[in-house]
Amino acid sequence: MRRAVLGVAWTLGLAVGLWTLDRMVLGPDRDLGWRRLGAAAELPERLPVPPWLPASLGWPPDAVWVSDAPPAAWGWLGSAEGAGVWLGVGAPPPPARSTYEACLGEEGCPPGWHLLSRRLPDGRELVVLGDARAEVLARILELTARAAERRP
Repeated sequence: MRRAVLGVAWTLGLAVGLWTLDRMVLGPDRDLGWRRLGAAAELPERLPVPPWLPASLGWPPDAVWVSDAPPAAWGWLGSAEGAGVWLGVGAPPPPARSTYEACLGEEGCPPGWHLLSRRLPDGRELVVLGDARAEVLARILELTARAAERRP
């Protein structure tokens, strides 16, 4: 009996140790369906590329995350310091556990956050979401919608 208990304890200890080593090497788990891109130019075709971002984000953005499960696409474009803007066409919303998903629900945006949208000629809704000034987000939305309308 004692050997069985020691065997189970050793196996559990080994499993926990390997999992800890895995997380230290590979980092924390990411939300499924989200991946980091090397550049904004790699955004999926369903998601229009904004031709302009404010200086606080820089161009091209340092960090680009995307989820492009058809027919929707969502992306986060931002700086290495964490400032950024969400850009989306269709569902799903930004990743779960995000403070930004409240903007898409009934509660509304947290203080300082803005959600703007515009219907594109093909019927899709383009959404811009972030904590920049509303005028800045409106400019991103307008320029991105124009770019999407010109796209063949």
